[in-house]
Amino acid sequence: MSDADTPTTDAEPGEQPEAGNGPETEGEAPAKAARPERAARPARKRKDEEAAPPPPHPLEAPLKERFGERLVGFEAVKGYCAAVVAPGELLGLCRALKEDSGYNHLRCLTGIDRGTQLEVAYNLMNMATKEELVLKVKLDRDAPSVPSLCPLWKTANWLERETYDLLGIVFEGHPDLRRILLPEDWEGHPLRKDYDYRRD
Repeated sequence: MSDADTPTTDAEPGEQPEAGNGPETEGEAPAKAARPERAARPARKRKDEEAAPPPPHPLEAPLKERFGERLVGFEAVKGYCAAVVAPGELLGLCRALKEDSGYNHLRCLTGIDRGTQLEVAYNLMNMATKEELVLKVKLDRDAPSVPSLCPLWKTANWLERETYDLLGIVFEGHPDLRRILLPEDWEGHPLRKDYDYRRD
C-alpha cells in the first residue's frame, strides 16, 4: 500500500485519535460518548420521621406555669404558639394576657368548621415585644357560643359579626350582634360545611 492510500489523522505518534475523527472500520457503528453518572437521590424520610411532632414553642412553658388550669392544651401551628382554651375561660384569660402580659392587640379572629366541631382562633400580639399568640376555642356545632371580646378590643366587633354571619357562632355580650355581609333575612350560614348551596 502506498503512502497515498495510508489514512492520516491529526494524532501524534502513540496517541489515539479522538472519537469521530479517526477511521471507522466498515460495518462498525461510531463510538458513543459515555453518559455522565446520575447524582444519587437523597434518602427518603421514614414515616415515623415525618410524623415526629415539632418541639414545644418557647411560650408554652411560661403559659403553662401561669395559666395551666385555664388551658386545655396546645396544638402545633407552624411558627406560632397555639393554646386551646375552654369557652368559659376565654374572657378572663384574654383580660390577663392584655393587662398583665402585654398582649394589647387583637390582630385577627377566625371561625372554622372542623366537621364535628366549630372553632374560633384568636391571633393576639404584644406590640412591644412583637410576640404572637394564638388562642383556640372548640365549640359544639349545634349550639356554638363563646364570650365576646368587645369589652377588651374594639377590633373584635366586626370580626365577631362576620363570624356570626358566615358560621352562626354566637358571641355572648356583643353590643350589636347581627349580620354584616348578608341580608338579615338570609337563611343559614354559608361557611358551614353542611350549608346547602343548591337554591332556587
